[in-house]
Amino acid sequence: MKGNILEGFIISEFLKQKLSHNLQIEPYFYRDSNGNEVDLVLDFGFKQNLYEIKAAKSIQRKHYSRLEKIGSLFSNPELFLISGREERQKLSRTVMNIPLWDVNYSIL
Repeated sequence: MKGNILEGFIISEFLKQKLSHNLQIEPYFYRDSNGNEVDLVLDFGFKQNLYEIKAAKSIQRKHYSRLEKIGSLFSNPELFLISGREERQKLSRTVMNIPLWDVNYSIL
């Protein structure tokens, strides 16, 4: 249940940023017919930011491997894992971890 609540909170923060800054982005959820999903996609038109949201402080490859797989389907993706880990860091060649406390600044 904690993960679902956190996911809803983070998505509402992104929507708040979009509305308060009048940003021309389209947020959506991605899921394919195989059940692969990404919690949030922000489509800027020229690039797409894909976010997976996890409450865990201890990050495992499985937390972001689907993100990398789905990212390959987009034309110009930037991939982010929002997690309970306290530092911003590169998790792989393509995925950046964003700490929960840094979410408000990560949309732009």
